[in-house]
Amino acid sequence: MGNTGNFQHNREALKAIKRKQYGTAIAILEKLGGAGLESEYTLFLLSLALVYNNDFSRAVSLLRRIERINHKYIPYIQLKSFLGLKSALTKDAAISTYVEAIELAESDRLLKKILRDIENTPDFLVFQKNSKIRDFVVIPKPKSPGRKSRGALNIKGIGGFLLLVFIVGVVYLNRSFVAELFSPGGEGEKNMLIGSESGSPSKRESLGEIDSVVLGSTDYGLLNRVNRKKTREFYHSRTELLSDFRNAKQLIKKKRENQALIILNKINNSNINYVAKEKVEFLIKFIIDSDERKYMEYNLSDIKKSPHLYRGVALSVNGKTANVLEKRGGLTFSLLANYSENRFTELVNVFSNDKPKIENGERVGVKGIFIPMKNSFSSSYVLARSISLKDHK
Repeated sequence: MGNTGNFQHNREALKAIKRKQYGTAIAILEKLGGAGLESEYTLFLLSLALVYNNDFSRAVSLLRRIERINHKYIPYIQLKSFLGLKSALTKDAAISTYVEAIELAESDRLLKKILRDIENTPDFLVFQKNSKIRDFVVIPKPKSPGRKSRGALNIKGIGGFLLLVFIVGVVYLNRSFVAELFSPGGEGEKNMLIGSESGSPSKRESLGEIDSVVLGSTDYGLLNRVNRKKTREFYHSRTELLSDFRNAKQLIKKKRENQALIILNKINNSNINYVAKEKVEFLIKFIIDSDERKYMEYNLSDIKKSPHLYRGVALSVNGKTANVLEKRGGLTFSLLANYSENRFTELVNVFSNDKPKIENGERVGVKGIFIPMKNSFSSSYVLARSISLKDHK
């Protein structure tokens, strides 16, 4: 089977996907793989068909293979960014996702247009809910024989794990939801808000189900001891990893969610296999989406040293406001933490979906969820759940 046969099979597979005949598309594309004619385009179509067909484990495996072939495959970047938009807690987080994508694909006009649309939308939550995959991801036609592909569709693992974790993590929560997510123009696209208050599942999994989340059997390779990229955390033994994982689950059941999150975030940023990492991500989101959280005071210098460990922690901090700025999506300000006698310990960024009546120079108490960004404390912020005025002393 030569280039002509490859082109014809890809073209027929694309037609089948557009007709929602995903099984047919899978069969056609697998035939190409069996003939040793896999390209990033063929793998992209096959992974897309598998996602449409709810075969997420195989789709995840194929996406990883595409990343190894071409780490700047634009449709992958577009898809990853779209999922990042849907999972963003705030407008600023969605903007950050597309800024990072544009850094990888500077020539892609669609990414730039979407970034402008997000920045200019008067109601981010409505924009987020109504965004449809067909408007955010371009599926190109196959290259005809004689035309050398220049990689018009690119993939980077800018958070490659984030995409994989998102897909499989959402599957655990609701398979039919994901089927709607990837169904062109499906009704489910009207209600796709992951990780925010308005998009949280109405019926949360019981704590008893935590015991059913396991990392793998005894013969499963949980740890990657040779990685292309350095991880922030590293486990030398499977025993050490499983001990931490069991401890985290016990802490969740004891309603000590913050302590559990620090352990889970350590595991999630370590050298564990990505399949196991998906299960850890599920527990992290289980805690973050919880309605009842205990807010705790922390030594901010500890968080500053390792922001990645504190993702989702329910934080309580007092201080003095500065740089108060009202935006369409809410209110942002800087908090001079632990302010006293013209001194403060750290400068904390705060975002509130509400617009409380506060001004610069006021003493406030903030309770919220810590959101790390780019592993930098100065870029990270607290998503406020409540802001209270304190007495001026």
